[in-house]
Amino acid sequence: MELRRKTRPVWEYFVVSAIVIATVWLSLALYAKRDQVYKEKILMQELIMLRNEITAYVLEHRMLPKSPLSIVPSPWSHDPFGNAYHYNEETGYIQSTTAPYQNW
Repeated sequence: MELRRKTRPVWEYFVVSAIVIATVWLSLALYAKRDQVYKEKILMQELIMLRNEITAYVLEHRMLPKSPLSIVPSPWSHDPFGNAYHYNEETGYIQSTTAPYQNW
């Protein structure tokens, strides 16, 4: 008895390839969005922490610090997106220079 080897039609390869590509693309898109949301949460927490440190400094010394780096360690000189924080020496307000988050 001879077994005949079945060959798959071309459209089956196309459908399977399309499903695999769509799955990989969707996975990468979900990862990128999750990473951005995580960085946004970290940015909010860091801004709260930095602003609280500045407030504590003002309450203790009765003056604004010249630079936030003088009261907090240097790893917080950049936000989670890699951009520098902007410190206004006149008002004592610190904010992110990352474009969508400048008003936080």
